[in-house]
Amino acid sequence: MNPLVQVSAAPGSSSSRIPTELIQQQQLVIAIGLDLRSVDQLDDVCRRSNVGFMAAAAAGPAGWFFVDLGDHQYVPKGSSEQLTLSYPPFSSALTPPNGPLPNNTHPMYIALLALLATERAQTENNNSQQKRTPEDLPAAIDHLRKIASNHPQITSAEQLLTSVVTNAAEFAPVCAILGGVIANNVVMAVSASDTPLNNMLYYTLFDGRAIVETQPVVVANGVKEAAAAAKQQQQPTEDAIELD
Repeated sequence: MNPLVQVSAAPGSSSSRIPTELIQQQQLVIAIGLDLRSVDQLDDVCRRSNVGFMAAAAAGPAGWFFVDLGDHQYVPKGSSEQLTLSYPPFSSALTPPNGPLPNNTHPMYIALLALLATERAQTENNNSQQKRTPEDLPAAIDHLRKIASNHPQITSAEQLLTSVVTNAAEFAPVCAILGGVIANNVVMAVSASDTPLNNMLYYTLFDGRAIVETQPVVVANGVKEAAAAAKQQQQPTEDAIELD
């Protein structure tokens, strides 16, 4: 379609089957629709290969987007000064803080924590199933309540988790929103121009907003702080993008 873009296909359907040598040849790897365990594994390979990584998934009325560009150098729009933005790995981004989750934590993030805990439990039980099914919902809800039993967003998180687990089909409007955000961030990442997203975005049709958060968070005296210390961070730790 575009003669300036070279497209090739690699064998295999999961991160465990992608040769490390192939990943090392890339500037940026984008994973779409993988289970969270595979996202974690692929991000680890990309970090060790000094390759940028992005991941996203949509299911039912919700979707999420993750960015890990390592130590990313870029020039903000309207500036000539080069800055460095350090990204945490996926494994750190989806690690709950040592203490209660902040009250303003997005319910999609809480749902992702429960999903990852469910997938890890399946691995420990020698269940190689990769695709979520409605049968996974009771275990996922149990993990959710252990992670955020008294959290003010637990009801919303449970609704999102139920929708994601039981409505595995992708919904076109959610994919369109995520696709636009991903495309913009790919351009910023490979061109090293302007500030890429750092590092999680959640979108749901329930409120029609895309929320950007920097994860993980450090909780000290009940205050939410960006874990990356935001020493070169040019965007707010939490931002809301209104979408029609």
